[in-house]
Amino acid sequence: MTGIRQLAPPTVLVTRLGAGAAVLAALCYTSFLLSPLTGAGSTRRGFISELEAPGQPWSWLYRLSDVVAGLAMLATAASMWSLLARLPHMRWACALLTMAGLGSVVDGASSMRCEVTATASCAVAHTAGGLVGELSAVHTDSGLAGLIGIAGGAVLLGVLARPCWPVFGPLSLGLGLCVAATALLDLALLLTGADIGSAERLRTLLSSGWLLLIGGWLPVGGPARPTEG
Repeated sequence: MTGIRQLAPPTVLVTRLGAGAAVLAALCYTSFLLSPLTGAGSTRRGFISELEAPGQPWSWLYRLSDVVAGLAMLATAASMWSLLARLPHMRWACALLTMAGLGSVVDGASSMRCEVTATASCAVAHTAGGLVGELSAVHTDSGLAGLIGIAGGAVLLGVLARPCWPVFGPLSLGLGLCVAATALLDLALLLTGADIGSAERLRTLLSSGWLLLIGGWLPVGGPARPTEG
């Protein structure tokens, strides 16, 4: 017969803060869904980051949402780090989530200067340095950090959590693999000049889904609630 260990008040507080931060991060991470309401010019064919370009309606809102999402991810990672004290090998996932959080903060602070997919002169300037030039841009690097952090964190947490949490583990692993798959699809679409925005939006929604999964896992059956025989 199994039972759930009662949590001490400080642990309850950390759990609730972590769960709340994860939900906040998920909501802010999907702020692009507000673009039809704010009259933003970027279409589903463009980069989500184009919503943050100077001159775009409510660009400050999208930059702020990225920063808040990143800070919330950092708070979630810190809470999980504390709760995983007895499972130190799983803390690597917290480190990856921290990477994603930092990437989101930098992303909001270093927005695109113009709409790459809507303005020819902007597209030329964006690709003038070739692949090396694009990879050296702070905005590109922060996006890659977010991608690696979330995809890697979800996969690693899923693999490590599966023995103890047979439902959460596979779900986290599956979402992580889907995020990685959409990144590959995004690259293929970018190289062919096709609809690059759809894959990025799908990847962002999947990433937010993982954050929501963490937000539900922490208070219900997360690392602070080990089963006892």
